[in-house]
Amino acid sequence: MRLLVTGVSGYVGAALVPRLVAAGHEVRGFARSQERVAAAGVELDDIVLGEAISGAGLDRALGALEPGGTLLVFSWLPEPVPVDFEQLLRRELTVVGSCSATPAAMRDAIDLLPQLDPIPAVTLPLERFAEGLELYRSHEAVKVVYTP
Repeated sequence: MRLLVTGVSGYVGAALVPRLVAAGHEVRGFARSQERVAAAGVELDDIVLGEAISGAGLDRALGALEPGGTLLVFSWLPEPVPVDFEQLLRRELTVVGSCSATPAAMRDAIDLLPQLDPIPAVTLPLERFAEGLELYRSHEAVKVVYTP
């Protein structure tokens, strides 16, 4: 199966993509920056750089789908996004939204965790919140975890 992952350099994308590739899927991805891709340890031949979680990223993802393709949206967008319904209708695309999982899906995800490679995270004490935020914003860290 051919899959397109937007936000491939984020924490979820970095965890998901290696599993998809290992399962034999052909994966392409969108990422905000090459630095985030490198920091996430994601290795793809076909990564499109640019804003992924935005209206432009959504349009790009819809445009990249083959006729009859499905777009799964499980991340919040910062603002409402217009959708080209003509494109959806003529190309018979499906857009599916998901923001939570069933108990069975959560159990499956927990069972999958030991098979995943750990995603690099920066751990800082809560007093260094501003520093961690800057690391994340500058794409020097994929994930920042704060300790009390």
